[in-house]
Amino acid sequence: MTTSSRKTFLKEIERFRSRHIMSATMFGRKFAKSPTFVFDLRKSPKGPTLDSVDKIRKAMRKFEREKQL
Repeated sequence: MTTSSRKTFLKEIERFRSRHIMSATMFGRKFAKSPTFVFDLRKSPKGPTLDSVDKIRKAMRKFEREKQL
């Protein structure tokens, strides 16, 4: 994952967390099975794999659809 892509993904996560009033730890537990996921993403130059990004984005979309019901 490029630095630009990682930063874009992190911004996406931060907007999602803000909309749903969710802590970084809770997001990590719920969507990445790692309570430190967001903290690691903030400081790591590498970032997650593209497969992980796809899975997390799908889970985020599902969460938002279910919240609308």
